[in-house]
Amino acid sequence: MKKRNVWLIVGIVVLIIIIGFIYTNNNQKKENTIKIGVIAPLTGPLAEYGIAFKNGIELLNSENGNPNITYIFEDNKWDSKEAISAFNKLIQIEGVDIVLNWGTPTSEAIAPIVKDTVPFIAITTEPPITDLSSYIIRGGFNQPKDYIEKDWKYLRAHNVKKIAILKTDIVYLNSLLNELQKAKNSDESIVLVDNFNFEDNDFKTSIAKLSKDKYDAVGVFLTSGQISTFYKQSKELGISLPITFGSDFFESQSEIDGAQGLMNGAVFANTGVTIEFMDKYVSTFRGSSQIASAGYGYDLAKILNTVVDYKDKDTILNSLKSVKNFSGVEGTISYAEPSGDRYFTKSTYLKIIENNSIRILN
Repeated sequence: MKKRNVWLIVGIVVLIIIIGFIYTNNNQKKENTIKIGVIAPLTGPLAEYGIAFKNGIELLNSENGNPNITYIFEDNKWDSKEAISAFNKLIQIEGVDIVLNWGTPTSEAIAPIVKDTVPFIAITTEPPITDLSSYIIRGGFNQPKDYIEKDWKYLRAHNVKKIAILKTDIVYLNSLLNELQKAKNSDESIVLVDNFNFEDNDFKTSIAKLSKDKYDAVGVFLTSGQISTFYKQSKELGISLPITFGSDFFESQSEIDGAQGLMNGAVFANTGVTIEFMDKYVSTFRGSSQIASAGYGYDLAKILNTVVDYKDKDTILNSLKSVKNFSGVEGTISYAEPSGDRYFTKSTYLKIIENNSIRILN
């Protein structure tokens, strides 16, 4: 009887040791898991951008995922308060190692509270954001002047001298207009016809103004939901538009389809993706809206999965800064640190809408 009790005690001890080993091992795996927080507009007015960005990350992970890395997605709804809340949740509750945020106003809302918490990749065109913390790097966009250089090259080739601008009042489009103004020659003029709020959708009064002066081109610096409306209202008023050009908001198949052919001939500057990536993305997600945003997500995830050392936050930051001539679906990507900026550079292309689809011009 005593012998049986001894064996029973031994068995219990062995069982406790095994359970302890499993628990410790599982905890160790959990502790070793790298967490990457991704904040993007998955709902709201710019959801097609955020969804494309998320799709790009998930496509990369389906092909080249790292079992030690987990991506945690949060919806900022294109709202600054939501973005701050999402960032705090990722830092305080999820304990992420790095955060990515898509969008200029939402990145600007988060930037003041980044400090030295974790490295923060802000998908924004605004260089001043990097002044708020040494842990902030811009990703996804080149500088606004890179896009405007492409626009001016095309406009000058078509002898454009007088430009009308219809613009939504958001930071990104304001920056593009500022760069457009800075790059004009003395014999070139730019007229801001009207400034709109994000929710405006009646442009008829502004369109009527276009017919009163002879413009060589119209810059349609409007946002998703507004662009196709502008073109349709121009047709309704019988206004024949000259050359039109815009921003990466033109990279929206839903806007192109909604304009019913009226955007054909319009040009805009943006980054681009390879044909192979385009085909793969379309076959997976049955659409190509904001394909450049998907390319951002794909390439960033590839860098985060294969290049970055996650030893600590400073090692992560230095790994990101070491990126040089990285081959991505958007071309060659390199970290750059010119005065007043820290960002990933990539090629910029001029694109044209033809037959309701987008083609790279140069």
